[in-house]
Amino acid sequence: MDIKPIITGIITCLFTSGIGLAQVADGTYKIVARHSGQALEANGTTNQSTLKQTPYEGRTSQQWILTSLGGGQYSIKGVQSNLHAQVTGSSQANDAEIRLYPWVNQGNFKVTLVPTEQGYYRINFVHSGKSLAVFGGTETLLDSAYNYGFKAVQKDAAGQFDDQWKFLPTDHVSNAGAPFEMIMLPDTQKYTNEWNGGTKEMFYGQTAWIANQRTTRNIKYVAHVGDIVDNQSVLAQ
Repeated sequence: MDIKPIITGIITCLFTSGIGLAQVADGTYKIVARHSGQALEANGTTNQSTLKQTPYEGRTSQQWILTSLGGGQYSIKGVQSNLHAQVTGSSQANDAEIRLYPWVNQGNFKVTLVPTEQGYYRINFVHSGKSLAVFGGTETLLDSAYNYGFKAVQKDAAGQFDDQWKFLPTDHVSNAGAPFEMIMLPDTQKYTNEWNGGTKEMFYGQTAWIANQRTTRNIKYVAHVGDIVDNQSVLAQ
């Protein structure tokens, strides 16, 4: 007896029914972006509040209830607001914002989870097939999505890490017991006064880099060992 057609039929059935999609247990999680190590957070508790990424600090606005809807589909509901993550206006467009709203049984409220690697997933909205992502995730440093508060959007998957997420327990500490770093800023008055080729943008870039790397490099302390400005009476400095 040739069992190949039978096996093929079973596999086809499983994937068609959604069972072949990744299964994550129902529960309360923090949802962490792969490219930045920052957590998905609601930017408020009312209808149409936007979502953003911020360093995880255990706030209920950074905690999400994942619930299976069957067929490989899920809903994502905010612990603090009791409202659901959804694509505004059922938009099909890239960079459409993800916002909170009371549950409606339609595709822009439903997601599937597509595994990538190392425990990360793409969170794809059912109505559009686009992935939950951090806006501007591939931009340069000073405008990058590593910065605090960059909003959550949907977009086509493009092989980047800004649309990959990991579901972790809310009490999970990713850097517990790991090496940490301390940063020392030297005399910055030459930047603020723009002497000898120094610029204010250099100072901005240094502090932005520290803020951006706070989670991924486990930065615990920043010291400044010189004058911050050259002349405290000059407002421009």
